[in-house]
Amino acid sequence: MNNKFMKFLVNFITVSRIIFSLFFILLSKNINYNILLVLIIILFLTDFIDGFLARKFNVQTLFGSILDTLADKILSIVLIIPLLKENNILYLIVVGEIIIAIINIRARFRRKLTRVCMFGKIKMWLLSITIIFLYLNLFYYISNSFTFLLIVVTFIFQLIVTVYYIFYLRKQSDRKTISINKYNYIYILFDTEYYLKNS
Repeated sequence: MNNKFMKFLVNFITVSRIIFSLFFILLSKNINYNILLVLIIILFLTDFIDGFLARKFNVQTLFGSILDTLADKILSIVLIIPLLKENNILYLIVVGEIIIAIINIRARFRRKLTRVCMFGKIKMWLLSITIIFLYLNLFYYISNSFTFLLIVVTFIFQLIVTVYYIFYLRKQSDRKTISINKYNYIYILFDTEYYLKNS
């Protein structure tokens, strides 16, 4: 399959996640609860799909990596916002996601790699499950103590991932900076070979 098309498709899926996330608050007021839950699950699945396609067809780029990080954080935060009135402890998760996003994006621009670790994957799945259960708790009856436990465990994993990233990034020396002009900046953002070689 054409690499340019696959790059476009992968980034389109990621951008779609951002767009639907931003419209979520409007949609959530006018949609049946069951449809809303299905939409939330589909939005979380797009995170898996775009990453899977990028790796399978070897079309990873710095732009896609940054975009995916932003899309994940926007989705998580937008889904949490309507729930903040019910659970003030969710502010911890919002702050945790913002800190992880800043670490990721800052590292990318310094040409360092925030390696996907087991704790990061567990944290992402926990966060997704926590948000889904919080909506189930909002619409149907699920024990508040169970959702509270999920929130606490998710936050603990956010802390573990944050500490892991900080120590992992400190071990990496700053890579040699290249002079950036408008031509090689585009190359750096969108070239797969450059991304794989420097990440």
